[in-house]
Parts: sequence; structure tokens; C-alpha cells
Amino acid sequence: MNKQSGLLVVVLTAIVTLLLFFAFSGSDDAQGGREAKTKTASVPGRDVDGGEEAGTEIVWVRDGEIYVMNADGTGQTNVSNSRSRESQIAFSPDGSKIAFLSERGGGIYIMDVDGTELERVTISRAFDYLPIFSPDGSKIAFGSRRDGNPEIYIVNTDGTGLARLTDIVDGDYPYDFSPDGSKITFTSKRGGNREIYIMNTDGTGVEQMTDIDAHAVYPTFSPDGSKIGFVAGDWGSYDLYTVNTDGTELTRLTNSPGNDVRTEFSPDGSKIAFHSMRDGNHEIYIMNADGSQQTNLTNNLAGDTGPVFSPDGSKIAFVSERDGNYEIYIMNTDGTGVMRLTNDAAFDGSPSFPLRQKKK
Repeated sequence: MNKQSGLLVVVLTAIVTLLLFFAFSGSDDAQGGREAKTKTASVPGRDVDGGEEAGTEIVWVRDGEIYVMNADGTGQTNVSNSRSRESQIAFSPDGSKIAFLSERGGGIYIMDVDGTELERVTISRAFDYLPIFSPDGSKIAFGSRRDGNPEIYIVNTDGTGLARLTDIVDGDYPYDFSPDGSKITFTSKRGGNREIYIMNTDGTGVEQMTDIDAHAVYPTFSPDGSKIGFVAGDWGSYDLYTVNTDGTELTRLTNSPGNDVRTEFSPDGSKIAFHSMRDGNHEIYIMNADGSQQTNLTNNLAGDTGPVFSPDGSKIAFVSERDGNYEIYIMNTDGTGVMRLTNDAAFDGSPSFPLRQKKK
């Protein structure tokens, strides 16, 4: 695959994601709800009951199915085993559960990271999307068009206690809980441009964090909860910013001729990984959290995207087409030790590290 066709895949993927956000609408079919638990077979050849050190597993999506593997690429296993497409993976704080979207019946599902204990959390004819776990793992915030336009909801992980948090025509999209679980950051066009907002987890206390003459998207809290990292600009000139959670000290971190996308904080908050088109193609960069020492880690003509830190901060997993197809790779945070983890004709993408905690 050449650079142009690779870029086309990336652009088409982004377009499809946006179409999914806005194409579905409908009324409530039920107020959340749950289905009976479904126990699937345990993952063969893997210690799926726990005991792994944090960061020893990677979960990703291959051609609409959820897979899990060891961080060295071994033990690759389909844990969703569905003929429907799954997407938008989110992890419980201890990494033991996965929330995701599924076309198998619509709505949001959760399951153990080994694919067992499958439960349906939301039931609606409308489109539910962007599930995120609260830090204590008891609730899931998500977006939905069930009331006619994109709004933010919250629900207990057993499907009870569904509550609508926003009610505005222009559409709101949830992105992250604060580390202490008291706030949710989201984007909204309620003021004209799409800007960054925060609110309490009951929907009160809405505060606008940004007022930029451009679209601001993808807000994420820093690990200590003191800042929000986000992307802002217009297509072709997106850059990375941070702002304090009280709305002060808006800081532009990058100023490049191409799109800079994603603010992936390292676990200790000292670094940010992102991908950039400043060199003419997608490359993985790393910088200090204040925007200094921006460094290209990948340096090749292929497309490299989607960087995520391992829980100990020593590795970065990412997606690359450097070998002719989109696959999952891993490297040290200085760009050395690049290793290809997957090798399949299907599209491999959206790698994440579940934060598995070693069982006592």
C-alpha cells in the first residue's frame, strides 16, 4: 500500500466514524436494561483469570472483532466471537472488563477481558456511542441519539439507573472522567463552535473550558486531573493544547503545518504522545507535557497512528502500514525496539492496554 492509499484509508475511517455518529437516530425502546449473562469459552493457552502484571496484554480490533494478545504478540485470541461488528473499546479501571459498541443487537455491552460474562448494558433503537467507565468502575457514561439529537447519559454497569445528563439541540459528546470521578469532560456546539466543557457526573455545574475560534475536540484529563489536553483547529491545521480544569492557562503545545492529533498522556503525566502529519505523512511523536522537546519516534514513509502508552510508561503501542497492511506494533518510548505484533490481511487497529492488576 502506498502513502496516498494509506492516507485514503485513514481519511475514510475518520469519515465512517463521523457518519456513524450522525447517521443514526430514533426514540427510546427501553430505559437501559440488561440481558442475561452469556458465558463464552475461556481463552485457550492464556492465564485469563488474572495474575498478569499490568501492561502485559493488548486489546485491539481486527475487522470488527475484539482480540486480546500478550504484549509480545503471542496468544492472539478473538474474545468477542461475534458475526457483528464491535468498536469503541473502553476499559474498567482495573482492566478486567471491556465496554464496547456492538451491532449484534445495538447498544453498549460489557464483558470480561477474556470474553466471558457478556452483558448488554443499554437497549435502544437509537445509536449509543463513546462508552467510558467511571474511575470506580460502577458507571458508564456514553453518548446517544435516543432522544433525537446527540446527548450524554450515564448508567450503572448492570444497566440500571439510566440518567440523561445534557439536554441541548446542538449535540454533546462525552470523552473522559476526571481521575477522582467527580467530573466528565465533553464537547459541545452549544456556543457556536465545538468547544470543551466539563460538568459534574449528575449533569450539574456545566462549565466551558475553551473559547477558541476553531473546533476543539478529543478532551482528556491529565493523570493528576489538573489539566485537560485536547485538539483544536480546522482540518489541515489541528494542534494540541492544554487548559487547567478551572479554565485558566490555555496553552498551545504544537504549531505545525499539518494536523497534530491526540493527547495521549503518559501514566506519570510528564509526556504526551501524538501523531502528526507535519512531515507529509502520519508519524508518532512524543513531547514533554509542556510542549517542549517534540521528537519524531517513527521516521518512515508509511502511516503511523494511534499511539497508546503501556501502564508502566515504558512502551508505546501503535498502528502502522509500514509492511503493506495496517498492523499493531510496539516500541520503546524513545522509538527504539520496534516490534510488529500482528500479521493478518484484515485491518488491525485501536490498540489499548487494559490495566490488569495483579491478583493478591
